[in-house]
Amino acid sequence: MFTRKISALRLPIPRASAFFLSSILAAWSTAIFAQGAPTIVRVEEDWTLNVSSPQQGIVAPQLATVISPYADTNSIYAVFAINHRPLPEFAGGGLQLQVWNNETSLRYANFADDSMLNYMEESETITWTQAMAVENGKLIFEILNGRSQTWGEFGGKSLQTDVQTNLTDLNDYSPLVSAEKSGISYAANRVRSLTLSKVRWITSTGQTYEDANAKVVYPQPQP
Repeated sequence: MFTRKISALRLPIPRASAFFLSSILAAWSTAIFAQGAPTIVRVEEDWTLNVSSPQQGIVAPQLATVISPYADTNSIYAVFAINHRPLPEFAGGGLQLQVWNNETSLRYANFADDSMLNYMEESETITWTQAMAVENGKLIFEILNGRSQTWGEFGGKSLQTDVQTNLTDLNDYSPLVSAEKSGISYAANRVRSLTLSKVRWITSTGQTYEDANAKVVYPQPQP
């Protein structure tokens, strides 16, 4: 499979002006589509989370990452909740993949192990890939290749769900949306960093475009 790497793009998150963001998106699109207009049918994001002194008694920290097929979250998007399961009612611990349409919850999938991040571990690094794809009239969201001390290996069928869609490509996807909408909702002082480490765009012909320039979601870069 051919992989084309995209040149460095350092993204301030999320305080940039609308003009600046549109300029970055234009540069990104130019880099990806320099050789024409390929049809993007799959996107994969690699994430890294570093936590410090998590505390079970208060379910800390709690965070979530987002991925959307559009350049916003006004329609369909997915949320990956870590160390809490908000649906259908809040429960501490575990991992949950959710699909939303704007502010309406459509469905969710839970990982079988509902353990909480363990305060016995002074620090922990968690890595995973969140992906989406269009295939046969379905928009598929999934978590893959997850690794952690608390939950061991996670992802695959247990953290996969889909919805019907009229989309035939993912060309409107923007990693800026993922970076801006993801973050720590509780006990950020127990998170050292949350990073969107790498993004891959896969076309209908099997070609892969890759951006390996990390985008730090937390702590936020100072303006």
